Amino acid sequence: PEEEPLEVLLSMLKGKPEAQLAAASRLHDRNLRTCTEEIREYLSHEPYPEAAALLIEALAEQEIGDEFVYTKDGVEYTFWPDAVTPVTRSPGFLEALALLKQWVSRNPSLLETAKSVLVHDAYMNLPLSYEKEEAGGAAYEAACQAADLLGDTADKAELEKVYDSYQIRKKTYA
Repeated sequence: PEEEPLEVLLSMLKGKPEAQLAAASRLHDRNLRTCTEEIREYLSHEPYPEAAALLIEALAEQEIGDEFVYTKDGVEYTFWPDAVTPVTRSPGFLEALALLKQWVSRNPSLLETAKSVLVHDAYMNLPLSYEKEEAGGAAYEAACQAADLLGDTADKAELEKVYDSYQIRKKTYA
């Protein structure tokens, strides 16, 4: 398939949320060094959060060293993509993923839903990333959200017990 012209994708960033998301998804694998000014402008004006997260991740993966300002919910985040840890390499995210597998692997649908929630939350947290110390809380929150989405009250009650014992072990060995 033929690549869409860069100008077309950049103009889509000014469109509706669906267009912004489609553009960000297609821009993800492009060389963003050629359009940092346009992306800087986009990120500074309350962009659609999911689209912004994809672009921030792509900027981080390409280790672009320019300063950017991302405005989200009226708060400005100044960041340098080359200092942002991509989600898939974030130690806190990877630890949270491991904890999810440990805690809910006996329920494949809960595990897959919880992983999806965790991935979404991690992306929406960009340009910040989870620290390793936050992994337990992030995994627990994702698993609880997943249990709620699936209407799974029994697993949610079990999760509370697992998380409580995790917290106790963490304090004991800290």
